[in-house]
Amino acid sequence: MSFWRDETVLVTGAAGFVGAHLASDLESRGATVVATDIDTVPAERDLNTESDRLDFEILDVRDRESIESLFADYDFDLVYHLAAESLVGDAKADPTRAFSTNVEGTWNVLDVVRESEGVSDGVVVASSDKAYGPMENPPYTEDTALTPDAPYSVSKMAADRIARTYHTSYDVPVTVTRCSNIYGPGDLNFSRIVPGTIRKYLDDEAPVIRSDGSPTRDYLYIDDAVSAYRTLGRQNRSVAGEAFNFGTGTGTSVLELVSLVGDVMGKDDLEPVVKGTAEGHITHQRVDAEKAEQSLDWRPETSLEDGLGRTAQWYEDRLE
Repeated sequence: MSFWRDETVLVTGAAGFVGAHLASDLESRGATVVATDIDTVPAERDLNTESDRLDFEILDVRDRESIESLFADYDFDLVYHLAAESLVGDAKADPTRAFSTNVEGTWNVLDVVRESEGVSDGVVVASSDKAYGPMENPPYTEDTALTPDAPYSVSKMAADRIARTYHTSYDVPVTVTRCSNIYGPGDLNFSRIVPGTIRKYLDDEAPVIRSDGSPTRDYLYIDDAVSAYRTLGRQNRSVAGEAFNFGTGTGTSVLELVSLVGDVMGKDDLEPVVKGTAEGHITHQRVDAEKAEQSLDWRPETSLEDGLGRTAQWYEDRLE
């Protein structure tokens, strides 16, 4: 707590699911937080914009002059760069926007940091486990080659590489996170499997599975993801230039996940509709987070069942 009371922190992408949780968590620990996004914060994010320790600024990371102006107004100690086009489907539909936001936005933030005299604790850049691309035998380790083949994953791979280039070439203290699939309260993108399934069950409708139900993912609860960002931020300078996986290491199929959601919500009588029409998705993904455990003393603490129960309760309290 004492560490955060001395920190002025920038969180880009703070109107998003993870960014809002992170900004709120750091503010509650006493940090002075400047939260930015291209749009206003939805009320459902529970981000305390009335706090005297949190300022919310409208900012497009593709606009370098706006970033420069922001850095002229604040003396940042630490930067979390989470602003991105975060939906795989939207990135495929509009690759130009995805590349400009995820790639140009990243180099804009890093280059302004490079030219500034502050940011003593450096920058944490959000990449993704999708940056690894398809792999026959997961889990991915940080040494696994990045070989993506879709617009979203390629854009995250490029941001990942650019971030570490700013460390090796300009000595900017940068680290990179490669988180697995993050879920939890406050995710308003109902195209994602967890909130989409919960909403269907709340409407007493059968959830729809676009794939054949067999693809597996590593699901990380939002509190554990925020803990990962917080832990990395505190140790950022000592591990600068490194990338870290954050996940549980456990793969769960789509059918298994939907069944678990049904169990925790008491809706196991509603059988999912399996379409089997999804194309172009990576079949199996999970990460090896041993490096984070050994180097940062971080590990996830929330079981999938507990996390889904808390998540379902959040939506039930609001959507009904």
